[in-house]
Amino acid sequence: MGAPNILTDFMPDPKAIILYDPKTMTPRTLAETLKEIAANDTLYDEHMAWRTKKLADLSPGFQRLVELSKLQGPECQLCIKVALRRYSMEQNIGR
Repeated sequence: MGAPNILTDFMPDPKAIILYDPKTMTPRTLAETLKEIAANDTLYDEHMAWRTKKLADLSPGFQRLVELSKLQGPECQLCIKVALRRYSMEQNIGR
């Protein structure tokens, strides 16, 4: 559960999270999935593989977040994020 753009703008890799969708999953099925991953080294390694990849091999959205994190202070980061979002929206309106 979370932002609708969580996979594209925040996660380094689709397997980096267990995406809980209350429309298709129950708390019980989520718990079963987590237990299955915890008990299976191969599955666990698949979900952790992103940690050993180079930044360039991770999602573009995650790469942008990493770059934003290098700035000084959250105020600057927020301002830049808002400006980029606004610019993107303005470009899409003009098409």
